[in-house]
Amino acid sequence: MNDWPRRWRARWIWWYKQNAGTSLFSDPSVQRPNDAIGYLRRTYDLVEQPRAARCRVTADSRYILWVNGTLLGRGPVRSEPSHLTYDEFDIGPLLVPGQNAIAAVCRYYGGATLYWVPAQPVMQLGFGSFVLEAELETGEGTDLWITDSSWRVSAAPHLPGKREWGGPPSAEIIDGARVPKKWLDQEFDDSVWQPAEVLDPSGMVGVPHAEPPTEPFGLLGQSPLPQLHERIVVPKSIAGRSGADKTGGRPPLVVFESESPAGSKVEEPIHPVDAAQGETVTYDFGEIVFAHPILDIDAGAGTVIDLACGEDIDSSGRPVIAPRRWTLRYTAGGDGERHEAFDAVGFRYLSASVRTGEAWRIEVSGRERTFPRPPGAFFKCEDELLNDIWTAGARTLDLCSTDAYLDCPGREQRAWLGDAYVHTLISFVCNPNYDLAKWNLELHSQGARPDGLMPMVAVADLAHTWLNIPDYSLHWIRTLARAWDYLGDEELVQKLIITAARALEWFERQRGSEGLLDTLQNWVFIDWAQTERRGNIAAADALYALALDDFATLADATGNSGMADRARSRAAHTRESFDKYWDGEREVYVDAADPGGGAARRVSQQTNALAILAGMGDAQRLGHIGAYVFNPKRAVKTRTPGDPGNRSERLLQQWREPENFNEENDVVMAQPFFCHFVHQAMVQIGRFDFLMDSIRRWESLLANGNGCFEEYWDAPPGLGSRCHAWSATPTFDLSTHILGVRPASPGFEKVVIEPHKGDLQKVEGAVPTPRGLIQVKLGKEMSFTIPKGIEAELVTGNTRTPLRPGTPGVKEA
Repeated sequence: MNDWPRRWRARWIWWYKQNAGTSLFSDPSVQRPNDAIGYLRRTYDLVEQPRAARCRVTADSRYILWVNGTLLGRGPVRSEPSHLTYDEFDIGPLLVPGQNAIAAVCRYYGGATLYWVPAQPVMQLGFGSFVLEAELETGEGTDLWITDSSWRVSAAPHLPGKREWGGPPSAEIIDGARVPKKWLDQEFDDSVWQPAEVLDPSGMVGVPHAEPPTEPFGLLGQSPLPQLHERIVVPKSIAGRSGADKTGGRPPLVVFESESPAGSKVEEPIHPVDAAQGETVTYDFGEIVFAHPILDIDAGAGTVIDLACGEDIDSSGRPVIAPRRWTLRYTAGGDGERHEAFDAVGFRYLSASVRTGEAWRIEVSGRERTFPRPPGAFFKCEDELLNDIWTAGARTLDLCSTDAYLDCPGREQRAWLGDAYVHTLISFVCNPNYDLAKWNLELHSQGARPDGLMPMVAVADLAHTWLNIPDYSLHWIRTLARAWDYLGDEELVQKLIITAARALEWFERQRGSEGLLDTLQNWVFIDWAQTERRGNIAAADALYALALDDFATLADATGNSGMADRARSRAAHTRESFDKYWDGEREVYVDAADPGGGAARRVSQQTNALAILAGMGDAQRLGHIGAYVFNPKRAVKTRTPGDPGNRSERLLQQWREPENFNEENDVVMAQPFFCHFVHQAMVQIGRFDFLMDSIRRWESLLANGNGCFEEYWDAPPGLGSRCHAWSATPTFDLSTHILGVRPASPGFEKVVIEPHKGDLQKVEGAVPTPRGLIQVKLGKEMSFTIPKGIEAELVTGNTRTPLRPGTPGVKEA
């Protein structure tokens, strides 16, 4: 089939009438629907099986699509409303001669969520809408199926739950007795449903078309991402079972935040269980999963069951649902029933509580959906701890990869700008599918602010507020540079380099008379740890110099030599001024200084790691800095929001004085996120012994058995995310520095293999490149498999050996 025409033939439809469209101009007083969910379907007759059939579909906010009862997919991917995309599906294999049914569940969130923002309304668009068109090649030509008034629609029996601003979508509350039975099937009688409402999108007089593309959704380009990888996950054991509370009441709808240590797990075979009113059964999935919870039950009509989930359990054996507080309430219709939650959530423990009635059978499971990661990449050595660390890091990234790089699957699912630097690099060493790495860069650029900075999160409730993290825009520029290193994609760089240039101009406007960034506005994040932030902030200046260096490389790659020269001049200016932070007595850099005044005294791994990476001094100075700040005897773990206390107080820990900290001798320890930069600094000064020791610290993050890495070094249940991909840097480090594979020119035209095995005898692994997998085996004998078109070199000490196909131990893939 040919490419889709830009102008659709289908119409926007919905299941209720939109009353907003009376003016060409935005009316801020227009009330948005509150979290509406509906059913849409249409049957079509076919005389014969089509030779080919495809459809494209999108919605405001989200849809789930079936053909003849088979789940086809979900979408659209998160984006700014003006960049809405459609998904394309091959529906041919699901069609049959005779009657066929296309069905969708759509959800309009109403208010901004953790992963969606509403569009500025234009006439009847911006309040929920759905559009689909299908092309079928038959023996008689091309047949067209489109959304229009012939579709049938019905409101779903979901009650809108209460949702706080800054929280996830509201809890699902479903009346199962009112869910139409077998409504996805071809034979379902939808004659009692209403005809679909065809929406009027006309924004200007004299613009006659009513079909997409229409404002406020832009051109509706095709989704840049594949459908997510799916698998069904099931619990491994029952973690707890309890009866009604002594108060005579029922189990609470939500389990309140608890800081008690997790209860012991009771291993039982998993089989359907029954439960009477007042009973709660808690299931342990054995690891963190990111899934749509599924409830299968046989229960009396009117039985009410609450699902709740969390990443920990409390001493009573129930999930600690803080900080996400995900819940679902289902009222049984009296037959064998299944309900799958509309939105996915990250959890390990899932409880089912019988509020009223009796359930004769309860089963729970989940549909996990993550960005696909084709097999091939790996790391292996004789130290099983390091193998487990690599695997857990890759799994952590999987759980934080959907239609964007997420900070975590449980608490938020927001796409934070700074986290993605680490996520992208980990992806480059373990996933040969680069679509998400490229899309995530574009996604963040969509929301660039008029002042040049990008929002600290993409397409979320916090994306268009006054609050911002300026240093995250610097991380984004550096992420683009790493994409250039690994992919050599000039088209991507050309598309985004102007966004990078505008962000750097914002920082240059902040440069003070002493040549340093002067009193940066807003939330200077750096790391969760208690580094010093006042006046001139050394970590921000060093990060700015690094971003300028990276931008100069990008500008050269795209033929913008003037921009490159200007960036290098500005980076040199910062380096010349950076000595204001130098403490000559201790021979380290301090965290902060007063504009026009003296330097502070606090020293951190964060500031000095960035100073090393930015080359703030000669090799001797930088080596001494590393020996000082990376000495574990000096490192002090300071407070984070993962420490107990009032929520608002915990978020302010960054700006407080650290407790039990001697500013003259102690060094602020990096939290797992910033250890990425610490590790790269260790490599920069050649301290691979420090690197290996630091990587092995991740053993403590494996101890909880979740199969992934959490946000902080430690946090009580409910006070931190148990799955956070910004903590997974050892996966990158093991492949890049221990196995030693890294690009030596953009897109891996050249590769350097420079292993640093330390005390390991055997190391092997595979690293993806745009040209195929590079495979390395190191030991008494060495072997290498190099994809065709890559010029490879082995570096050991001061010896550089070309790895040419046909020489001993070298094969061409």
